[in-house]
Amino acid sequence: MSADRHSMVRIFVAGAALNAVIAVVFAALIFIDSRQLLGISAWVKPLKFAVTSFVYLGTLALFARHLPDSLDETKGNRAAWIISAMIFGEVFFIGLQSARGVTSHFNQKTLIDGIIYSVMGVMIIVNTVVFIRVFRHFFRGEQKISGAYLSGIRWGAVLFVIGSVVGGAMSGLNRHTIGIADGGPGLPLVNFSTVAGDLRIAHFVGLHALQVLPFLGWLIARGAPARAMTAAGIVYTVAFVFVLVQAFLAQPLLRMS
Repeated sequence: MSADRHSMVRIFVAGAALNAVIAVVFAALIFIDSRQLLGISAWVKPLKFAVTSFVYLGTLALFARHLPDSLDETKGNRAAWIISAMIFGEVFFIGLQSARGVTSHFNQKTLIDGIIYSVMGVMIIVNTVVFIRVFRHFFRGEQKISGAYLSGIRWGAVLFVIGSVVGGAMSGLNRHTIGIADGGPGLPLVNFSTVAGDLRIAHFVGLHALQVLPFLGWLIARGAPARAMTAAGIVYTVAFVFVLVQAFLAQPLLRMS
């Protein structure tokens, strides 16, 4: 019997909608609250994470309906709740730290800051583990989709996990900038460093492979040969490795000063 994915999809959609509302609140606070952290509005980072969380959970909602029956329906729903809760928790704590006027990541100056940062780290680890447990089903059993689209999801899932590992590396280093202290000149909106290496770029490229590569696979499935998805996956992986190595060599993606 085919597993019913409607509940799983609804959970992810609800999580995405909640983050969309939160993003609107954070965007408004940029204009209401003039405080800054690391040279930019204190609410820019929470806004970016809320938007990213909206995109992430929305993406999972799209993919959930394609999951094969090898993932039990009850386990799938439980996984959706856990992932949604972990993502909401991270956005909540980032917003809380901004409200307190302090940074959220790499901040262990006080006991409460250290606890919050540690809890956020645990939440991301849990999210990544549950993600792997869900998406491994796209690599096993009888699939509901095939060809370039399935290949795109697989490529995207693998690079998403590797991108998450880069996030773990930043936590281990206790910084995201290589060559100078965190902060300083950055690209508009994303704030990637324009004077030094920035691991957030590889982190960003890896995480958003989950949207880019399945979309390319969907497009390729509508006309191009399936092997084109393999080429696209290789090109994207090379780009990811390039920006990762560039960051560790303390080179900015774009030098603007």
